[in-house]
Amino acid sequence: MKKLFIFFVVVGVILLSFNTEAKQRTTSKKSTKTVAKKSSPSTTKKTSATFLKKAKAGYEGDWFAGAYLGDWFGPSGGYWFTKNLVGQVGLGYDFSAGGFGIALDAQYYLKDHLQVDVPEGKLYFYGDVGLKGGFGDEFETRIRTLAGAAYFLPQHPWSFHLELGPSWQVTPNFSVGIAGGIGARYHF
Repeated sequence: MKKLFIFFVVVGVILLSFNTEAKQRTTSKKSTKTVAKKSSPSTTKKTSATFLKKAKAGYEGDWFAGAYLGDWFGPSGGYWFTKNLVGQVGLGYDFSAGGFGIALDAQYYLKDHLQVDVPEGKLYFYGDVGLKGGFGDEFETRIRTLAGAAYFLPQHPWSFHLELGPSWQVTPNFSVGIAGGIGARYHF
């Protein structure tokens, strides 16, 4: 429990530092944009294009790596196949199986349908369907059907997600449980 508390504190400090840094950059960019608007319209267009390019980083066609803590714990990585579809693989400790596990997920981001306006960054919702295999005392297979939310930091290649939903154990016997957790990703 102490390690879990330390993990949440570290994640909180990282989020706070990124938020503070983003506010400082936003404040300095606002004053720069004001000067740019007064000096020349072409400078303003270049600044806007650069900002949009940075804000879009990590959303489409990029690889990512991260970590996950929930029904399993460990590193994860994946690829943006389209602007909405993500494929992900995770390796680590599977808590439900009591041993090493592998998780394969497909996430579909509802960017065109569900988006919440936030002061900085972007918040999207997604559906997740995946398969998880755990190598505990017996090999255990689960189908995960989750709903999630992902927050993308502005001008930084980081995103953080939270997901929750039913988990359907199909081998060695059938049962229904709850799966989900929190994760962080660095987008390349």
